[in-house]
Amino acid sequence: MMLTGAVLKAGADRNRISDPAYFRQWLCILYREDFVRVSDIHSELIEVRPDTNRGVKAIAKAWSFKSPQSVSYWKKKMIDSGIIDVSKLQIESDDRARNKYCKVLWDRKKMQTILCLCDQITVLKPWEFANDVKLFAA
Repeated sequence: MMLTGAVLKAGADRNRISDPAYFRQWLCILYREDFVRVSDIHSELIEVRPDTNRGVKAIAKAWSFKSPQSVSYWKKKMIDSGIIDVSKLQIESDDRARNKYCKVLWDRKKMQTILCLCDQITVLKPWEFANDVKLFAA
């Protein structure tokens, strides 16, 4: 109830809030914003951790690999093949936020905490892109 209220307060569409993907997308927005400026639901957001991307160690364990380097190898192969896109994301806090479940660094120059999120992996859908290109070519 607390998370739903926060999502609606942030601007989510009340009619689409029952869609799990839409709700998770808004939770991710709140999660990232919460690290910049700690909110009253900070502890609940870091407990839920709506970001579904995981680090190489967690992926290696889930895929029963012997080493995290195997995950890095396959990520590189999938990037080169155009199957996935990987982007790196770090969020700088204004309020020295803490997160015991994720890697948080201390920037001595700025005197702020930095949340290092796992690689953001997006599965590319070239069939959708091909339709967009046809529209622009016409």
